Amino acid sequence: MDTMKILHAFLEEIFFTGFNKDQSTMDMNRHHSLLIVLLVLLMLFCMTAPSYAEAPFKKGMPYVTASINPYVISPGQASIIKGVATGSPSPGIAVWVLGPSMVKYSVIKPKSDSTYTFKLTATETKKMTYGMYYIVIQHPMYNKKFDVYPNKKMNLIQSIYPRKDTKVAALSMKTSDAGLIAIKDLGAAIKDNRVDDTYTKVQLLIDTPSCLADVSTCVVE
Repeated sequence: MDTMKILHAFLEEIFFTGFNKDQSTMDMNRHHSLLIVLLVLLMLFCMTAPSYAEAPFKKGMPYVTASINPYVISPGQASIIKGVATGSPSPGIAVWVLGPSMVKYSVIKPKSDSTYTFKLTATETKKMTYGMYYIVIQHPMYNKKFDVYPNKKMNLIQSIYPRKDTKVAALSMKTSDAGLIAIKDLGAAIKDNRVDDTYTKVQLLIDTPSCLADVSTCVVE
């Protein structure tokens, strides 16, 4: 039924009812009726006004997930990161590997079902020193580009804000806590309110072979 017809019938009922009563009752009804009319008009406005907050989420916000197996290895062992990256990111997703002896940056494309796989090969981990490594999976989100990225020399984290190639932080992997410092800087850059990207992360511990069986023999604290 037409909303305006319902409103018209409602108002007609209110005012005709009011005129059939004595003067004092009618005055009270008029004030009461005016309040009801205002409430009805407010309800109609809310029903017909567009919901701007819902618009961007109708098809679902893009997101990225990640898991790693195994997450504790010794040098020379492979480790595989798997996950889901929705939204069909056209440049792909960026994978950062940050640790005490390594800065690795790759861009990979998810499959048609939005899943992806990234492998740290045995050859790569053989060159990695003992320590904690952080793997960041970065999704470009709606603007289809990475707002945060490394420079060509792989020694800086850069951002497009406030202008292209703005230095955010240095990437120095010479200390045992280098990965932790780098992940904090990278995370802060991506969380900048101006940046459209999102990310998730996993950790990889590289230690002695005996550490895998007995934690008391681990080198990394």
